[in-house]
Amino acid sequence: MNPYQSPSTVDSSPETLAPPEEQARRYVRRAGAVLFVPAAVNGATIALGAGSFFPVAAIANLAIVAAAFAGVWLFGLQALNVAALMFYGVFGGSLTRQAWLDRMHESLWPLPWAAGVGAIIWLSWMAIFFGLERHDLSVNLAFAALGHLAAAWVYLTVFFGWYRLRRAAVR
Repeated sequence: MNPYQSPSTVDSSPETLAPPEEQARRYVRRAGAVLFVPAAVNGATIALGAGSFFPVAAIANLAIVAAAFAGVWLFGLQALNVAALMFYGVFGGSLTRQAWLDRMHESLWPLPWAAGVGAIIWLSWMAIFFGLERHDLSVNLAFAALGHLAAAWVYLTVFFGWYRLRRAAVR
């Protein structure tokens, strides 16, 4: 430690890293912020198609997107914790609830990255659906499948983390 360092300086050594829950909160909030962009673009695109109802549609879409963003920002991690505890009730066995939650929090690291991939997929779909006016079911299904693959990256990472935690506890 530097004796001349100001006490107000934040130390970034591994000992001062945030606990798993705070890190997970950051992941959830980053993912929400990343997905806010395509959601706002989608809402604006729909509002533009509303013709004379544009002001009403734009305000309504913006309100919905803002409310969803605020919900994710404020309650996103809590919602994931509730879902994790439901899985814990079925699959947790002799593990402690805190160990189960900590493993989920640690396993959420791909969430912001998957949200980035999801945002690109969503923006690409909008370009094809609204820009090229390709309203084929096959286009929608293809992009939906890609979006679900991006989400699978996250939930499979969480499920595998729980599986490894459970296996380690059994041994």
